Formats: sequence, structure tokens, C-alpha cells
Amino acid sequence: MVSSKYKSKSEMNEACAADLHNRSSFLPVGHCAYYACFQRICHICYHVIGKTKDQIARECSQSIQGSHNYQLNIALGLIAKEHPDESRDLRNNIMQLKVLRESADYGDENFDSSKSQSSLNLMREILPVLKKY
Repeated sequence: MVSSKYKSKSEMNEACAADLHNRSSFLPVGHCAYYACFQRICHICYHVIGKTKDQIARECSQSIQGSHNYQLNIALGLIAKEHPDESRDLRNNIMQLKVLRESADYGDENFDSSKSQSSLNLMREILPVLKKY
């Protein structure tokens, strides 16, 4: 399996999310958990599928989707072909994690232990599927 900076960053964010939660620093857990997954999605797009950053930027600019959703859809297309039973749950889990990340990064509400734990749980469901690539 190809190694990439995206896999390394994903692993670092995965470890940081767990460590921060264990130290009761809940706010950044949503961010780290989401980016642990998104960086794996980037790895799939660039190193498994073989898209370039320029290709994705060009294709995304012609789409009504944001860059994260666009790359997610590219990766999910591959996953749906190889593991169709996992792709729907994966999409739902990633979208739930994205909502938690946006809450942590931009929300006015408190990002507490429960939201932090939910972020970790979702990350731990998502990553094993993404790590198959």
C-alpha cells in the first residue's frame, strides 16, 4: 500500500483526537477526528484513484459541491464499487462527524465530553473502512 503525507497526517490527527479527549480537552477533538478521516479521503483521491490537486480543483470549481464533499464523493464512488454495503453507512458517519467538527470549530454551543466521545466513536467507525485503501 502506498504511503503518503495524507496517511501520516491522518494517523497524527487520530492519535491527537484520542489524546486530547483523554486529557479532557474536548473542543479540538471534533476537528482532529474529522481531519483524521478527511486526510484518508485525500489519500484515496490522490494516491489510490490517481487524481491530481489541479484536477480536483478544476472539477470542483465546475461543481456546486464544496471541496470536501466533492472529494468524499470521489472516494465513495470507489468504495461503493468495492464494498457497496459499507458506502452508505460510511457517508452517513462522515456527514455526522462533519457536523460535529463544524460545531467544534464554529458553533456557539459547548463542545462537551459527550460530543467529543461521539466524534471519537465516529472516527473509529470510519477509519477502518478508509484504511482498506
